[in-house]
Amino acid sequence: MPYYEDFENGTVNGWTFNNSSNGWYVGTATAKESTYSLYISNNYGANNEYENNTSFSYAYCMLNIEQICLVNVSFDWKSMGEDSWDVLRAFMIPVSKSPNLNAGSSNDMSGSGNTAPNGWIDVSEADGFMQGSEDWQHSTRNVVLLETGNYYLVFFWKNDGYVGINPPAAVDNISVEMVSTCLPVANVSVDNYDKYSSEISWDASGTVSPWQVLVSQSASVSEATETPLLVNSTTANVSNLTPGTEYY
Repeated sequence: MPYYEDFENGTVNGWTFNNSSNGWYVGTATAKESTYSLYISNNYGANNEYENNTSFSYAYCMLNIEQICLVNVSFDWKSMGEDSWDVLRAFMIPVSKSPNLNAGSSNDMSGSGNTAPNGWIDVSEADGFMQGSEDWQHSTRNVVLLETGNYYLVFFWKNDGYVGINPPAAVDNISVEMVSTCLPVANVSVDNYDKYSSEISWDASGTVSPWQVLVSQSASVSEATETPLLVNSTTANVSNLTPGTEYY
């Protein structure tokens, strides 16, 4: 990393395609900008169209993650299709999960079902599946990767054998970048407080520690303006507060 692919060399360039009758190709039938993109086609890439033959197709490449970290995954996409039956999905999957990425494998996401297998990390910002737009959209999402090693970056297309609304999925300008090795926390709460002290707690991402806790009267708090409190658990006790003062 970082990884970037705009397909402008016109080749698959390290990607694997496991295709049903409606499958993934790199070609010139559509593109966000310039000439080439990755898209679903029913005629080997000549057009960005699909037909009503039930399909489960996968396009993926392998990325190596050297540190537990927060990464940003972004890409341009468009996809029409029928509601939740004909959709585009995007995942990062640890190779250690041994995912079944064979053509025709639904991974229990057939029909209107869109619950991904355990360990498949959704990297789109579109509520888990992308559908309903014939115009290009931009997706960007930060995700936490809690193990090191190889990951598959996967684009999955599925359609059933009934109503079909063209065009199907197309993807362009893929970017994967590390944001930070400092992982975000969740469910921050302030409890057991009085005029001069309080207890701050949170849920950790994985087992990474320690944490730095910064408390300030300014919303622009940073290590340059405040001395961080270093703790090894998911609870911190803050003292010497001033009554009637707003803290961040």
